[in-house]
Amino acid sequence: MSPILFSIYVDDLIGELRNSGYGIYIGRLFVGCILYADDILLLSYCSCYGLQSMLNVCVEFGSKWDILFKSAKTQCVTFGGNSPKRFSLAIGAKQLSCCTKLKYLGCIFLDGSCEIDISPSVGKLYAKFNNIMAVLGKYNNEMAAVHLTNSYCLPSLVYACEIWSLRKSSAHSVRVALNNSFRSIFNCCWQENPKVCCFIVEPCQFCTQLTSVVYCSTRS
Repeated sequence: MSPILFSIYVDDLIGELRNSGYGIYIGRLFVGCILYADDILLLSYCSCYGLQSMLNVCVEFGSKWDILFKSAKTQCVTFGGNSPKRFSLAIGAKQLSCCTKLKYLGCIFLDGSCEIDISPSVGKLYAKFNNIMAVLGKYNNEMAAVHLTNSYCLPSLVYACEIWSLRKSSAHSVRVALNNSFRSIFNCCWQENPKVCCFIVEPCQFCTQLTSVVYCSTRS
């Protein structure tokens, strides 16, 4: 019940941000703010002034409805170009600092390119795989190990892969992680390639334009 009530609670904020005249539009569709639970993502196309105006709307809405936007938990990142040097964003009187990475819904976006940092996902795959192999022991059933790897390790690695925009080196690290796992299961030599799968990653066209993003959190 709480998520539904909170959605109703902040629904007017979306309307106020839309009516501000700032933010990103796809055709006539306003996509200047993306909300999931109590996380708010503000997007502004090539306009720090517009982004600051949207922040001011959030602060005014918070003052009216007793919602506190914490500057310490707010991140600012620029995609498609360099971070502005002569303009600083603020929540109230507290300035925001620009960051090089933005974590949103479990995905880590790198500034500038908007590529995904998949190193944490690769680390999770190795950690889960090592746990599986430790439980199965030295004389494990190969097909059981394959099934457990596909069921518990692979989802951690390919989480949100639909939005991946990767360098060739990052895509290579994904293939290496999978190949190493299955080499370990079947006791293959490192020169042998099990050819588990092949990923085709298309670039995220939406993020090739200069876009400034602010990620706000109301969590205490």
